[in-house]
Amino acid sequence: MHVLRRETSQSSSEKVAGEIAAQIEFLTMTEMTLSSGKVATMSELQDAFESILESNNVENSRVGRKALKQLLLREIPEIEFHAPKRVNESERVSIKKTRDQAIQMAEDQTAIIDSDMKTLFDAAAIIRKSITKCRKWKFTGSLKNLPDENVPAELFSFHRWIIQGPKHELSAGKKCEEVYNRAMALSQTTESLCLTERQVKNKKSDVVRSSSEMPLQLAVGIAVHQAVRSKQLINMLHGFGMSVDYNRILRVEAQIEASVLKRMELNNGLYIPPDVVLGRHVFFCIR
Repeated sequence: MHVLRRETSQSSSEKVAGEIAAQIEFLTMTEMTLSSGKVATMSELQDAFESILESNNVENSRVGRKALKQLLLREIPEIEFHAPKRVNESERVSIKKTRDQAIQMAEDQTAIIDSDMKTLFDAAAIIRKSITKCRKWKFTGSLKNLPDENVPAELFSFHRWIIQGPKHELSAGKKCEEVYNRAMALSQTTESLCLTERQVKNKKSDVVRSSSEMPLQLAVGIAVHQAVRSKQLINMLHGFGMSVDYNRILRVEAQIEASVLKRMELNNGLYIPPDVVLGRHVFFCIR
């Protein structure tokens, strides 16, 4: 090998032995690196070769890139050099076999991702269609017992599968109940934030308004307002889709107030909860 022809104070045999050992070490290291699928640059290989030459006691260990490139082309089959995009960058070096494998793996992975994304897109279209078809919930004085007709089964099942997975071995109990509550909360939030076709087509306005009201957002808004009486906090929660807007809270509270006053008029100024029925015994315990 005639890569490193230069004058040296070393004897001819010592020089040849050091250069041969350095070349063998460098070429083996380079081929293993490229065969693993990695891409190296000529500047990295040059620094590595000069370091190996120095470690093998070869004087004047500087080596030109042209000579280095010739060595690599001669000794490593299917090696390829790729021109850089920028002038100040170094050439990249790879092996054709590993490059083709990497490209194939990337294409396969992209195909899998594309297929999964298409499946999610189709699922979203199905769930959105079920949301638009379901019956809208209306506040009638109670925030309990949300009917099934107000929450699509497709939407609820989707969120439940996300939380616990489609395959589960949970027994009946607190964990199942907690999963149900979380899936129902996500379903109500999704349904309240789902835009109507008219909102989607409206290009003149950037304002996004809730298309439907759900008991979760109404209950959160009323509870927070009763606790802190903060308009700013209600509006912030409304912006996150966790509450109805402040004006809606005031209207509902006025509606509740009117309902309470009406019941007081029916009972001579005494408020009796709706669950207390005239003529029905009330049982309770005292400890």
